[in-house]
Amino acid sequence: MLESDRDSTIILVDNRREDPDFAERATSRASVIHVSKPHPPAWRSHRFPVCEFVLNYPEHLAELTAAIQAFLGDEPIAAVISQAEAGLIPAQLLSRHFCPNRADDVEAAATLHDKSRMRALMAKNGFSSLGARVGSDENDLLAFWREYGDVIVKPLDGSGSSGVVRVRTAADARAALAVARALKNERFLMEEYADGPEYSVESFTFDGVHRVVAITEKQTLEGCFVEIAHVVPAPLTSAQVRTVNAHTLAFLDLVGLRNGPAHTELRLTPRGPRIIESQNRVGGDRINLLVKTVYGIDLMDLTIDWALGRPAPLGAIPEASGAAAIRFFLPQPGTLRKIAGLEALDAVPHVLDWEFEPKVGDRIRLPISSARRSGFVVASGATPAEALFNADRAGSLVELEIEAIPRREAQLAIAS
Repeated sequence: MLESDRDSTIILVDNRREDPDFAERATSRASVIHVSKPHPPAWRSHRFPVCEFVLNYPEHLAELTAAIQAFLGDEPIAAVISQAEAGLIPAQLLSRHFCPNRADDVEAAATLHDKSRMRALMAKNGFSSLGARVGSDENDLLAFWREYGDVIVKPLDGSGSSGVVRVRTAADARAALAVARALKNERFLMEEYADGPEYSVESFTFDGVHRVVAITEKQTLEGCFVEIAHVVPAPLTSAQVRTVNAHTLAFLDLVGLRNGPAHTELRLTPRGPRIIESQNRVGGDRINLLVKTVYGIDLMDLTIDWALGRPAPLGAIPEASGAAAIRFFLPQPGTLRKIAGLEALDAVPHVLDWEFEPKVGDRIRLPISSARRSGFVVASGATPAEALFNADRAGSLVELEIEAIPRREAQLAIAS
C-alpha cells in the first residue's frame, strides 16, 4: 500500500474502462482532478464516486488548460497520468503546461498512438519490420492484399481490437472496407499479417531504463482478434523469454519512452519477433491483477507512486509464484432471458475476481471489439495451464438462457 500524500495533486485524464478502481486508488493517496469527456452523470457516479472534481474534456487543449488553471490557481501539479487510450496524448500535452519537468514522453506517446507513425519509424530503422501502408479506398486495400496475400486492416489510432480485420480474400477486403466505413474511418492502416502466438510485455521505465515485469500469453478470436484470455506467466522457454525481453526493450528505446508503464504486444513469427502495437500505460483486461498475483508487483500502484515522484527503480523481478489467468464470457448473440450460477463463483476455489455485465432482457451482440465481451473470470493455479483450466471451469458454472436473434437482424447489428 502506498503512503497517502494529500498535499500532492494529480490530473487523471479520461480513465474509463481500463481499471475501474484506478481513480479510487489515486484519490486515496493524493488530490485528484479527473478530466473526462462528457458522460452521463450516472456513469460518472458509478465509475468515479471518489473524485473531487470533474471537468469535461473539450475539443481544444487550450480551453481545457485554461479551465484547469482557473480552478487550481497557484496549486502545483505532481503529474498528469492516464490509463485510457484516448487520454494518453492529452495527458502528455497537459504535462507540458503543468509539470514540464515530467513531460518528456509526448513524442513517444504520439508515436505509439498513431500506428502508421510507429510502423514508419520501425521501417526507417529496419526494426521488427512488417509491410505497412495507409489506405483510403478499395483499390488501395486490394493492391496491398495482392502484394502480401494475408494482411490486417485496422484504424490508425484504434484500441480494444475495434475495427481490426484479417484479409485473405477479395471478399475479406470488401468486408474490411465496410467495417472501416461503419466506424467512419476515411483512412486506415494495412499491415502484413504476422503469423505466430501472441504475447504482451508488461514493463516500467525509469529515466530511460526499461524493466520487464511480466510476459502475458494472449488468446484471440480468429478474424477480428478480440482478446478472449490472458495467462501470466506466458509458457515460454528461457530462450524465448530472453528474445521477447530484448526485442521489447529495443522497441521502447526506439520510440524514446523515458518514464512510466508500457504494455507492448508482439508475435513470435517464423521470422522472429514482430511488434504488433504498444501503449504507454498499464495493460487492461485485469492484467495488473494477474501480474500482482504471480509476481507481487502492482503496476497500478507503481504508476501512482511514480506520478507522485516517490519510487526507486525496480530491483530484481521475483520468480513467478504460480500462475493466473483471465477468461472472458462470450455468449452467443441474442436476448438474455435467464442467468444462473453467478453467485456460486464467489465460493469457487482459486477464483480471484469475476464480472458479468449483461442483465436479463439485455441484447448480447457479436463480440467484434473488446467492449462487447460480457464479462470475465480470473483464477489462479500452480501452472499457466492449471490457472486457465480453473478459470474455464468456474465460467462453466454460469448458465445463460439466450433467445437467438434472427440471422438478418444479427447481420445488421454487427456494425451498430
